[in-house]
Amino acid sequence: MQILPDPLMMALQAVPFLVTVLALYQIIFLPMLDYLDERKNAVESARAEAASLQGQIEARMSDYEAKLAQARAATSDLRAKRRAEAMGAYNEAIKVARASADEEIGKALVEIGGAKAAAAKELESNAVTLANQIAGQVLRRAAVG
Repeated sequence: MQILPDPLMMALQAVPFLVTVLALYQIIFLPMLDYLDERKNAVESARAEAASLQGQIEARMSDYEAKLAQARAATSDLRAKRRAEAMGAYNEAIKVARASADEEIGKALVEIGGAKAAAAKELESNAVTLANQIAGQVLRRAAVG
């Protein structure tokens, strides 16, 4: 019984094994490694392009936000200007209305003063007439007046 294998037999059996390993390396492993390298490069390229696009997007967004802030400020200024104009027109209308009301009140006071004087004159005249009538009835004669 032999413990060590025959070296010639081992060499003869190793040749087909090595030929098979070399064939598999050429047919399967090299194309697969090339495919994996291409895939890795494509992924890295896509990531770089995505990072570039992200930078462009951020730049555009900051530009849009700046323009939006500028538009909001312009709108706010315009709104404040319009509000000031409206308040000026309102105050002017109030001023005109107050002047008109004061004028009408003045006219009414003059008219009321005239009516008051006329009423006082008429009351005085009526008072004198009434006093004469009362005196005439009380004294049974006409009062001199």
